[in-house]
Amino acid sequence: MSLDILYYGVMGLSIVLFFLTGTVLIYKARKMNQNNLSFLGVGFLLMILLFLLIGFLEGDVLGISKWAYIQTLNFIVLLVILLFVEKTFYKDQKSPLIYFVLIVTTCFIVILGYQFLKDFSNFEGTDLLDLLAQFIEIVWSFATFGWLGYASLKSYNTLKDENIEPWISKRIYLVSFSAFIEMFYPVPEFIRVFFKIPLADTTDIVSMVLWYSIVVIILIFILIQFFAWIMPSWFKNYLNRGYVPPEEKLEELSEEEIMKQLEE
Repeated sequence: MSLDILYYGVMGLSIVLFFLTGTVLIYKARKMNQNNLSFLGVGFLLMILLFLLIGFLEGDVLGISKWAYIQTLNFIVLLVILLFVEKTFYKDQKSPLIYFVLIVTTCFIVILGYQFLKDFSNFEGTDLLDLLAQFIEIVWSFATFGWLGYASLKSYNTLKDENIEPWISKRIYLVSFSAFIEMFYPVPEFIRVFFKIPLADTTDIVSMVLWYSIVVIILIFILIQFFAWIMPSWFKNYLNRGYVPPEEKLEELSEEEIMKQLEE
């Protein structure tokens, strides 16, 4: 029972953080006319629905397993995040968006096709194909969050050399850092399938560690994103510690101006 309480507690906290961060991003997008932020905000809100499907959808729906619905929603979330990367870091620039969309879409078709094959035939799958499906999930996660991490890190390396308050560039660094963490979320499940470990078996410590690892990775991701986009004053002051403003006072950058710098 205590493990159930811990699991749903972490899930509940993640849902609250996804809701707050997503809502604030959409609000900022409307207020600053920065539509790129709305893509990330919508992606976070869709992750709430993803969590609810994983936690509460039982059995098949219309003869289709819940995992087919989960993977379809996961695919949509990844596409939205890819659009955020392209609109934020590659505006008026040539971007590799089409290649990442092709990678993610191909992965989705293979994963969904394999799931449908098991749902609508007597084929129950094989250990090798199950492992391959999990590996493909790693590929689309690395493609999406790896690109977000790389693009934001590249932007951070540009901003950090400018004469601006450190919190401005460190926000982008936090986005990058959290993305590189999030891209590993399918790895524990791959390990579980590879070693044929039972799923979420409370009598198996390795099974529980792998299960909770996925949830904790997602929680760390959204927690960092929360502090990056909804930056409390005390945290902003902490990031600015040791910063000495130039003798000639520069005009303080607005939130809109900061986002426009990322697009350059």
